[in-house]
Amino acid sequence: MYEPHEMDISYKYLKTVVGRLDEPICLIGGWAVYHNVNKNFKKTTGRDYIGSRDIDLGFHFEKDWSEKDMQESAFAKSLQTIEEDLGFMPVGFRYLKEFHIETEKELSKDESKIL
Repeated sequence: MYEPHEMDISYKYLKTVVGRLDEPICLIGGWAVYHNVNKNFKKTTGRDYIGSRDIDLGFHFEKDWSEKDMQESAFAKSLQTIEEDLGFMPVGFRYLKEFHIETEKELSKDESKIL
């Protein structure tokens, strides 16, 4: 199970990220399930369905896109927004933000190395 603060932080950033992306995106993974089942789950059990601690997004690609098409795509623009405007750090194929587990304060790259 996830810690409640992990899901709270993730949900806050889900709203921020989706609000900042201009092009249509597809929400997939845990938050997509949450948004589809939570109302009925809560009515049945009296509690919220588990959320997620990560945000999974899907993007549309055409198989015949040129490199220029790809560079101008919603995907490329979204990655730029996520990294440059919202301050997520690229880690492999993912983007990451570090938080202090007790204070829930967002940590800089240098702070996260120390802790």
